[in-house]
Amino acid sequence: MKSEQEFLYAISAITLEIKTQFPDMSQYLGSPPLPDRTNPAITISTLRDYYASLAQFMLYYKRYHLQKIQSTQN
Repeated sequence: MKSEQEFLYAISAITLEIKTQFPDMSQYLGSPPLPDRTNPAITISTLRDYYASLAQFMLYYKRYHLQKIQSTQN
């Protein structure tokens, strides 16, 4: 299992990749998890879930982006 620092690094890396390779996608990024009354602490589970959502979103967007490029080339 990854540590909190490893998840924070992974989240930073994937966010940077999104912002540099797919800047138009940045507008759809949600805010990172923040503590609130129902979840007063950010846990490794919270970070893992947030990273997984970013990774899935980027994968979906890459597929969409590639399809869009391929359809314009045909």
